[in-house]
Parts: sequence; C-alpha cells; structure tokens
Amino acid sequence: MNSISNDLKPPAFVSAVSREVVAYFAKAQMPVHSRSRSYLAQFWWGNDSSVHYEIWIHEHAARIELGLHFESNPTRNSSLYAAFGNYLLEIQDRLGESVWLEEWDKGWARLYETLPYAPMDEARVYAVAGRFCEIMECVQPIYETL
Repeated sequence: MNSISNDLKPPAFVSAVSREVVAYFAKAQMPVHSRSRSYLAQFWWGNDSSVHYEIWIHEHAARIELGLHFESNPTRNSSLYAAFGNYLLEIQDRLGESVWLEEWDKGWARLYETLPYAPMDEARVYAVAGRFCEIMECVQPIYETL
C-alpha cells in the first residue's frame, strides 16, 4: 500500500481498509464485491448484496463497527438472525465475546463487534482490515450453509 497519512479522516480510513480487504480476498482467490460510501464500506459474495459485511464508522459514538448485516426483507432477516443465534457461542469461541448478534433498525439484524475509534493511521488500517478479514473468514462458511 502507498504511504498513508498518520491522521486519516474517516472516509479515507474506510477506503484504505476496503482496499486491503478486497486485496486480501483477491489474493486468496475469493474475489469479493465491494462498495464504499464515505463512512462505510460493504462487502459480499454472490449476487445478493442485501446480506453483506460492513465496516461503519460511528463518529458520534467514537466506535468502528465490523460485522455482517442482514438488510433483506424482515422474514429473511429474522430467519438469518435465528439461525446465527444457534452459532453465536461457536463464533464467540473463535472470535471473542466482543462479537454480538442483535436485531435493529428497519427490521434488520446484524452480527458485529465494535472497536475504538482512534487511532486512524496506517498501522490501524492494517489491524482493522486484518480483524475484518478474520471475521469474514469465520462467518462466511456458516452463512453459506444456511
């Protein structure tokens, strides 16, 4: 990666993390679809982006969210929420108890963890991207079986 400023703004941080995630899965020969919008980036495999991984900067809460979002129709979201509930302890055993599953806004649900907001520097880009890839590699095989 090219040199990154030591004081990244959230959109630049998200963009840099996104580039690292896409590059990681491309190198693993598992190309992932992605899109970025300012304070968030989404990643998914296949044709349906309504269920996607997301990095989202919550500036007011001073947190960075990494997770799998279920933003399909309420029936599908509820079904995925229940199914992932059966795997939550296994996921937490592998990724840590900081990973949570919850229903939230608009009938959506998410499996996620949050990290402290700062610092947003080059070293943190690599750390956050690495953690995000770890989450995706743990959760995606489960999602594929559901």
